[in-house]
Amino acid sequence: MLGLSRCFLLSSLKRPMVQYCCLVQPLLFLLLFTQATSLTGEALFWFIALHAPFACGWGILVFTSISDIDRDRMVGTFAYLKITPLGYVAILLSRTLVNTMLAYLSGILLLAVGLGGGVIALPVMNGFPWLVLGWWTLVWLLVGWFSLLLAVFITKYDEGRILMNFVNFPIVIVSAFGFSSFYLPDALAWLSVVFPHALLLELLRERVGLVSVLDKLDVAVLPVFVMSSVMMLVATVYFLRKSIHELN
Repeated sequence: MLGLSRCFLLSSLKRPMVQYCCLVQPLLFLLLFTQATSLTGEALFWFIALHAPFACGWGILVFTSISDIDRDRMVGTFAYLKITPLGYVAILLSRTLVNTMLAYLSGILLLAVGLGGGVIALPVMNGFPWLVLGWWTLVWLLVGWFSLLLAVFITKYDEGRILMNFVNFPIVIVSAFGFSSFYLPDALAWLSVVFPHALLLELLRERVGLVSVLDKLDVAVLPVFVMSSVMMLVATVYFLRKSIHELN
């Protein structure tokens, strides 16, 4: 399976879209984080360390997974590999491992650029960086596996791209801010239940002493909710029109 993962990794790194997701997208997220939160230094480090797995990881994992699965269908890779002793599960696991590694590169680049530019400051903490790396690994493995399963049910690459651009991406931006009832306006506090990682984020905040870092987010996130609603509406209308057209 490691040999299969190596082949997948080498082929993925040659693709321009994967290079964009791993190298350019983290820089865009760094700009978004600094502008939307007005955080700097250690506070910005913890914000990125806790939320980069969702913001950067999900985009990379879903997009590359959908693209990989669709590409495999077109060239018949699955049909060929399924007759080998590795089997279908090994293929999915290899894809998950490769995409997790790509997400790691993205997250590390994001922190490296922030540190090099003086925007982020490393905190002093016992067990660093193992706590952050462990958190990233857990999130990306789970998200990677879910994104692969999602990709299996998408029949066309265009559908996956639309799902990514108009539904998942805005939702990820929202969830990446780690909403909880402590940082949301009262009218929107129910959203903390929608995103299952909220409890884990609260536990991590207590572990590292992160108490008041996100105080400014209750106002900053409102435009994101508007953007997400519009994007989801556009996606819904698109799929409805497509379904009606196919029925006729």
